[in-house]
Amino acid sequence: MASPLAAPQMAQGPDFGALADRFLVDHNIPEASPDTVSLPELLEQNYLHTAVGLFDLYFPVRSASDLDHYQRLVVALSLAQAEWLEWTEAVSVDSREALRDAKTLAKWAGKWDLSRMAKKIEAGELDILSATRASSTITKASARFAASMERCDSLGLQREDGQREPIVLLPDRGDFCRFLAFGGWLYPAHQGTFWQASAVDWTHTYIDNVKILSTRFAATGRGPSDYSSGMSMDYRSETGMEQQIVQLAANSMFANYYGESVPPSLAGSLAVNLVIDMFGECNTRVDGDLRARRTSARELFVPGGNPSGGILPPNLADSRWRDRHGADHFTGALKRSLQQPKRRRGSDPFGGVFLLLNDSERERLEVRGPFLGAAASGAPVDQQFFGDQLEFLRSYRSCFMHWLRIKGMRSASKSSDAFACLLRDMALNNDPEGLEQIFSELYGMPLSGVNPKLDNLEAEFIEWLPKAR
Repeated sequence: MASPLAAPQMAQGPDFGALADRFLVDHNIPEASPDTVSLPELLEQNYLHTAVGLFDLYFPVRSASDLDHYQRLVVALSLAQAEWLEWTEAVSVDSREALRDAKTLAKWAGKWDLSRMAKKIEAGELDILSATRASSTITKASARFAASMERCDSLGLQREDGQREPIVLLPDRGDFCRFLAFGGWLYPAHQGTFWQASAVDWTHTYIDNVKILSTRFAATGRGPSDYSSGMSMDYRSETGMEQQIVQLAANSMFANYYGESVPPSLAGSLAVNLVIDMFGECNTRVDGDLRARRTSARELFVPGGNPSGGILPPNLADSRWRDRHGADHFTGALKRSLQQPKRRRGSDPFGGVFLLLNDSERERLEVRGPFLGAAASGAPVDQQFFGDQLEFLRSYRSCFMHWLRIKGMRSASKSSDAFACLLRDMALNNDPEGLEQIFSELYGMPLSGVNPKLDNLEAEFIEWLPKAR
C-alpha cells in the first residue's frame, strides 16, 4: 500500500479499534496478534466458499439470510467469464469446453435450494459444492473451469504459475466496516489507510491480495456514528449488484492477466464494456480501483479516476455522460460533446474537439485530442472541469475499445479476431513502453498521433463517431 499514514482515528468516524476487536471475537480469535493470523486460513475456516473460474468467492456464514446475494453473484461471475471467453475465442485454448463449464456452473447456481443450503451451513458445511450436494458433473466442471482460467487459457497463455483472485462478498455493511478495521489491526503501519472516517462509505478495498467487496451501498442520510446502515445496489437497476461486482471482479481479472504491462485506464475500459455486453448498461459506482492496485503502469490512455477512492457521488451517476449508462457504449454523449471542426489548415495537428462543462454546466471548455497513447498531451484542465474530464475520458476510452472490437478491421469477424489477438498480445507484452507497438503491428497503423497526414486508429475512431448509431 502506498497511502500516506493518517491519525489512527479520524474525527466523527467509528471506533475502529473496537470494530477490529469485534471482528476477532466474531472469528473466534479474540486473543490473536497480527503475526499469528493467516488471512487465507481465516477465510477457509469461517466463510462459505467455492471456486468460480479465476475467482475464489467467500461469503460470511452469519449472512446466510442473504444467500441470494451469493447465488446471484456466482451466476453473474460465471457468465462474466463466459462473456470474456467469447471475446477471446479466436486465441483461446479449448474455449468451447471452458465456455460450456462456465454456463454449466451458472445454470447450477441458478437452481440452488437456498433453504436446504441454509440448513447445511447451519450444520457447519462451508464448501458450497458439498452444501448443494453438487453432482460429479458440476464438481468436474468447477475444477476444469478454475484451472483453465487460472492458467489463462482464454488468452492462449497456459501459465504454470497463475494466481487466483480471492473475493470476499459482504452483504452486511457492519461486517464490511469491521473487515476494514481488521485490515488496520493486521497492518498497524497502514491504519491511516483503513481507519479513516470516509472508509464507512467505501464499497471495496484490498487486504493483501484479497478483495473485500460490499454488496450493499452505505445508506444515505446516516448519522456520523452509523457505520452499519446499508441500501440495495439494485435501487437504480434490478441487476445493480451484479453490475457493480462484475466490474470490480473484471478489474481484478485484468490486473491478474496483464499486470504492469497495461495501464489501468485501458483495462478499466474493458471492464466497463464487459458489463455493458452482459447487462446492456453499466450503471455502477466503480472508479479508480485498478489504479490503486497498479500505480506503476505507464498511463497510455490518460489518467482518470476518483482521486479520493471509494464510490462515486450520486450526482455523477446522473451526469450527461451516464444518461444511458453506456447502453449505446457512450456514443450519444460523445457525439453531443463533439464539436464541429472549424476550418483548419492541413498542417494543423490532428485531434477531435470535445466540450467539457463545469459542475454547474454554465462554464464551457473545449479540449482537443488526441486523447490516447503517448501522443496525448495529458495537459491538466482547470479544476472546475476536472470531474467532467474524468467522465469524458471514461466514456471516450470505453467507446474506442468497443469500436476497435467491432470496426477495427474491414469486417466484423476480422475486427473480432484482431481484438482477441490484441488482448492476447497485451498479456504477452512485458514492456509497458512497447504497448503502442502492439497496436501498430496488429492494425497496420499507430494507436494515435498528431500528424494529420498519417493514418492512426484514434483518427479513424473520430471519423466514425458522428456516424455511429
